[in-house]
Amino acid sequence: MNSSTSQTPSDRRKRVLVVDDDPDSRNAYVDILSVYGYVVDVACDALQALEIIGKDEVKHDLIVTDNNMPRMTGRQMVTRLKDDGETVPVLMISGDHEVELKQWARDAGVTFIPKPIDFDRFLDGVQTLLAHH
Repeated sequence: MNSSTSQTPSDRRKRVLVVDDDPDSRNAYVDILSVYGYVVDVACDALQALEIIGKDEVKHDLIVTDNNMPRMTGRQMVTRLKDDGETVPVLMISGDHEVELKQWARDAGVTFIPKPIDFDRFLDGVQTLLAHH
């Protein structure tokens, strides 16, 4: 095998899990992340995301999630992940602008971006979190 074509772990494309029950939002995140070269997996809600994360063969470098979703909120999902020892960084995007949610996000080490989404701010948040992980 030619060493110039082999990938080392640091060369691999970053994998992002997008969690959002709204197909338009989910597709917009997937489109922009894909354009910037990220490998993107999707989950339609938090429970599906937990199922995907629980599979040993798939490791994500970042989770991008909405908060308000049916069956389980993004906040509940993040709490469960942290309780299970998961350390993957999380970028939460939400139209819920409650001070309490923003304070929880800060305390939990979650980056919070309010909706409506500013895609420059979104990409900056993604790149910052991935650079520190």
